[in-house]
Amino acid sequence: MVSELVLVRHASPDYSAEVADLERPLTRAGLRSITDAMPRELSLLGKPEHLSVWTSPAVRARQTAEVVARALDYPTSKIDVHPELYAQDESAFRQALKSADGCVVAVGHVPFIENVFAILSGCRMKVQKGSAMCFSFEDDTLEHARLEWYVQGPDASRWETLLVVGDTLSSQARRVQECLDDLLKHPHDAEMLHDFRVSLRTARSLVAFVRPFQKRRQNLSIDMLLSDLQHATSFLRELDGLCDAAAKASKSTENLTLVAACQQARDNERTRLLAYLRRRDTQRKVAEALHGMRNLKWRSGAESSGVSSREFCDEFDRLLDSCRHDYLTVDFNDDENTHALRKRIKRLRYVSENYAGLLGQERASAMKEAKKAQTRLGDLCDARVNLHLIETLDARGAFVGAEEDRDAFVEQERKCEDDILTELAAERTVLLARDRQKHLK
Repeated sequence: MVSELVLVRHASPDYSAEVADLERPLTRAGLRSITDAMPRELSLLGKPEHLSVWTSPAVRARQTAEVVARALDYPTSKIDVHPELYAQDESAFRQALKSADGCVVAVGHVPFIENVFAILSGCRMKVQKGSAMCFSFEDDTLEHARLEWYVQGPDASRWETLLVVGDTLSSQARRVQECLDDLLKHPHDAEMLHDFRVSLRTARSLVAFVRPFQKRRQNLSIDMLLSDLQHATSFLRELDGLCDAAAKASKSTENLTLVAACQQARDNERTRLLAYLRRRDTQRKVAEALHGMRNLKWRSGAESSGVSSREFCDEFDRLLDSCRHDYLTVDFNDDENTHALRKRIKRLRYVSENYAGLLGQERASAMKEAKKAQTRLGDLCDARVNLHLIETLDARGAFVGAEEDRDAFVEQERKCEDDILTELAAERTVLLARDRQKHLK
């Protein structure tokens, strides 16, 4: 005699899969959501003395039934396939129940489950994907049923957010490794260094953005490892920029020109960097950081309930509002604060580019806005870095015989800095006026 009947609706199916209905699988988010939810849902059942797990022959139901079986410590090899659950044949299902014993857990579809629920409970209810409900029976006629409990299924969309984030960071980890391999193969190609640094900055931006949801220790560890790599490449990248700028500005025909001095410094730094990148401990850092990006650990709240798209978008909006506020208020004459703002705007840009599918079209304009601001602040910061490098190299005696080129270049970079500051001040005036107009409306 059946003493208990647990009805379970399968989790979210993948409607995009171009397969026959029987072969339609669960989405990754659907599978992930019930893998977490089923142990909690079915804990209400206790430990029945006699247990059977039935499933519709549809792939999505069978995948759900396997999760159910594991949650109940029931061998998946003993799951029984019942065609009537897919055919939605209530009469055949009722006959099968009369031949069963103990507790039956049946995984099926709607409207079948909703119809059985209505018959047994006396009321009709919409059953969400992944939901479970338990009825007990007083006799083998199955006429007198009592609803013991009902648990609404999980929201699979909350798991979709984490899966997309995981895929994005895993893809970025692959990009970092590819760029590093290319740099080691072509160490004299400045573009390879630039690509490697962009891959690191993008990775750090994506990791930093999910910090509220990821376990803090892992998040900070990944960022620290990536930061070490980025910091190690900074001086060479700055010297690459200085060499490019000096080549455009220098008109000297002397053997020891500004360009030659800058190139010598760059060659020395490249030798140092390549030795660093090929070291075993550096390779270990890379491997550890990329392993973390491919195997994210979420905080308890995100691990148990996922993250909604609304939570994710709210985090982006906070970053966007903060960048906009600081762009209108920061003192651009302050090198440190300007550089910090530039880095945060880069983060905004990389986040908007790589998480575009989660952020939605209404936030797509932020990417263009961030790119424009990043370029303008980048030109300002680059001019200041060039001036600092010239001062550093000059103190080492690098420009003996190239003083004329050096002075002309310094004058050019200072003018560039002044021009950008003037443009930023004018732009800020326009933006502030626009904001006042909005508030007046």
